[in-house]
Amino acid sequence: AMLRLLAFTGLRKGEAIALTWEDIDPLNYMINVDKTISRRKVPGKKNKTELYLKEPKNFTSKRMTTIDNKTLELLLEWREHNPHEWVFVSEYGKWLSPSKPRKWLISTAEKAGLDSIPVHKLRHTHATLLHEAGASMEEIQRRLGHFDISTTQNTYTHLTKAQRDDFAERFSNHIDF
Repeated sequence: AMLRLLAFTGLRKGEAIALTWEDIDPLNYMINVDKTISRRKVPGKKNKTELYLKEPKNFTSKRMTTIDNKTLELLLEWREHNPHEWVFVSEYGKWLSPSKPRKWLISTAEKAGLDSIPVHKLRHTHATLLHEAGASMEEIQRRLGHFDISTTQNTYTHLTKAQRDDFAERFSNHIDF
């Protein structure tokens, strides 16, 4: 459910880990993104870190975002097995470690016979496929919660092979000789 959520919403890993069931509105297919989980050093403790809840990256990161039907169904099925306040928790009922989705993605890729990618690349893929599907840069920027549209345009959206092939055809049709 976590990997599907990340791939189909473009949420940051920490934003997904910080979700509570109250943040998910199944009637309107919406997710409220207003917090994130991060890791910090414990003051006075060498090599000791802790997870903590904090504000999102910037004020535009606080947002309501839509969720597709299949991802919502998976989350609601997940909820039946997870009685906790938080959508994703460790086996001890605590916040999920930010490294856990990476381990899940590696395992999933291995089972499928694919090379693994960093979890954050799911966010890039989401942006790229939205762009390929016709979403505007502003729509993608708002969905990802970016402050600056240049981040969306220059870092998160990439040309796909289908788009490059389409450019060649469009140019050829435009010149028409």
